Amino acid sequence: MNLWYLTNEAGLIVSSSMRLLAMASGVYQPDHEAFKWFLGNGQLCPGKSWHEGANLLPGGGRLSYAFHQRKIQVTAEVGHVPRRKATLKDIEQAVSQAIACVKVTPGMRLSLSGGVDSRVVLYEFIRRGIKMPCVVVGDPEYMQYPNCDCGIAREIARHTGVDLLPLELPDTISGLEQDDLYQHFRRYVASLEGCGFTPPFRVDANQRMRNAGITDLIRGTEAFGWLFAANHLQARQIVAINLFSDYRESEPLRDQLAERMPHDLPPSLMRRNGETPAAWRDRLYRVYRVPCFLNPMDSALATRMNTLHPFVYNSVIRSVVLRLSDRDRTDKELFKKYCVNLEREVIGRNLPFADGKPFPLQDDQAKHDALVHVALHALRKSACAATMYEPELIEALLRIARQRQVKPQECNTARLSQMPNFFKRHIPKPLRYKLKTWVGIQPSRDVDLTFQYGWILVRMAVICITVDMLTEDAKVFSKEFRAP
Repeated sequence: MNLWYLTNEAGLIVSSSMRLLAMASGVYQPDHEAFKWFLGNGQLCPGKSWHEGANLLPGGGRLSYAFHQRKIQVTAEVGHVPRRKATLKDIEQAVSQAIACVKVTPGMRLSLSGGVDSRVVLYEFIRRGIKMPCVVVGDPEYMQYPNCDCGIAREIARHTGVDLLPLELPDTISGLEQDDLYQHFRRYVASLEGCGFTPPFRVDANQRMRNAGITDLIRGTEAFGWLFAANHLQARQIVAINLFSDYRESEPLRDQLAERMPHDLPPSLMRRNGETPAAWRDRLYRVYRVPCFLNPMDSALATRMNTLHPFVYNSVIRSVVLRLSDRDRTDKELFKKYCVNLEREVIGRNLPFADGKPFPLQDDQAKHDALVHVALHALRKSACAATMYEPELIEALLRIARQRQVKPQECNTARLSQMPNFFKRHIPKPLRYKLKTWVGIQPSRDVDLTFQYGWILVRMAVICITVDMLTEDAKVFSKEFRAP
């Protein structure tokens, strides 16, 4: 879970909630530089927040505050990293120690999928004689496919004998009237505190889990590697960092947005000298994607519910992740090998990995149009929208969004990373990497991005809803939290 800190005339304010931070400060000060980044990427970035002056404590970091001098010091607690290359034995030792640190409670369940990460967590518990109850969430329609996340999770549960709770989260967008969809949209933004937005959104997951008696949720979030990147531009785009300069064809409205709302990489995310595409990709994953994308999603589930991520403990990052080679991290190569060996040890065979997600990856055109209209409704109702965005700009975005069809933004190498199992079995690994590099698009013509004007409108609405929310929070609670 993320931890925010802020210093003002009253002293030091620390909270896992941006709303509580605004309440405690008594005055909300928007950070317009953060808004520019959010418009381009749909998440915040390290070093920026909704509240000007508020900072995110880095993973594994330590904050020290001298009350008399009112001085703050933040240090990254990475520690000494051995030069020796990590092995399967190192992974086994690190994940085993991480699971051993988890205090099992009666209301605890593991969020199980059909991938690598969560099944490793489950098998490590079974090794310790604990059949951890699990929950799998997904769209009702998608849960019926045997090879999707939900289908494979059921197979894992059947072979291990663990209790599996299927939690259906139906589509909550289609069929709603505009006012109901608007209220639904606001609740979702509030649950994330504006820190991210990824459709389709399901705001009732938290309530359904609590109704099922879940008090602690374990997730398999890890940093053992990510998708193949042929070059540095792909390395950045694979972790969902896009800049206006990435779009090759000039378009008047997009160029206007780029000029008025530029967003560049902050210093902490810039590529370092000598950093390979794989090394940069995985560092961006650890310092950007986990805290700025994954953690906010978990925070939406964490209301009266604890979420645990044992595989992103600082001890795991230091003892294994930072010692893995580029090749061992790409496509989580070594971690997958450990999973295969562990699975064979626990259940005596290997089950396939899921080839489908629990939810639709891309909303259809009707859902996209519904969100665009509700975003427009939110902008018209917002107290701050008129001062932040000109009506002419909003109308221009709306006009183009209505004209264009929704197109998925896929990276060619992302599709290649999901080669049929036949090729993975029969093509030697070094040759696979050469093949991926050969077909990978060159830096000058990397990913064919389609600018989504509709999502810009949606992100504008998220920004305005969040600003209005934090402004009201600061006003209502200023007296209660103001220093004497």
